[in-house]
Amino acid sequence: MCAYSPPKRESWNKRRQVELEAKVRILGDSHQLYKVNGLWFEIKAKIIHNPTNLKPLDIILEVGNGFMPSFKIILKHQLNSKELKKHGLKND
Repeated sequence: MCAYSPPKRESWNKRRQVELEAKVRILGDSHQLYKVNGLWFEIKAKIIHNPTNLKPLDIILEVGNGFMPSFKIILKHQLNSKELKKHGLKND
């Protein structure tokens, strides 16, 4: 006799992490790799003013939400093939 075993459900945290890894990689405080229109960019920012309790590990390009900018983008450049390979990424 066979017993039915329903498929296992992934936890919400694991699904959320997979979704985040598809578009952002956090390298450090205010230093991230972010995917825009299928291309990966390196972004570094400096926190200037923190009225919205911005944390250093928040996704920089998704913080806006109509508030005053609380950070200044110091570096934004598209990753080249060597940098993509170093981080294990591919452009779409």
